[in-house]
Amino acid sequence: MAKSKLNSKSNMKDRKTYCIMCGKEKNGIEIKIDNVIKTIRYIKKKIFHTERNNRLVVCEECYQTYAKNRKRFVSRQRLYIGLGVVFLIFSVFLAPNVGSFIIGLVILLLLYILSFLNYTPELSISITNDKNKLSKFLNTHNKKELKNNT
Repeated sequence: MAKSKLNSKSNMKDRKTYCIMCGKEKNGIEIKIDNVIKTIRYIKKKIFHTERNNRLVVCEECYQTYAKNRKRFVSRQRLYIGLGVVFLIFSVFLAPNVGSFIIGLVILLLLYILSFLNYTPELSISITNDKNKLSKFLNTHNKKELKNNT
């Protein structure tokens, strides 16, 4: 197992880079590899044997769409969790027993899972909506990447 981790780190330059929004092979701002991405990769590796371990990015052309989708995901997730908490509180107050509490928790968990239907991962860095800063970051990032590859 140690060898596979070592090999994956040494092959970082060989990995292809794909935009998560348009699906094209492009350079861009890398996304944060969080638990959802790790889980998807684990399932693809262990169950389906189709993991490619590509670098996932958001390209400059898709950044505005990404920002809208990410904002929508975060707001919907808060809404679903809020509705779940409200339902849990009402179920406990209307019928104060262990069964209603467990049912409330199950509904809260289901609403939380439903919030991931439109999952949009977070970027590994924070970029504002300023187009100049975004272009500047991408230019310097691509130059560094080109230096590392040569």
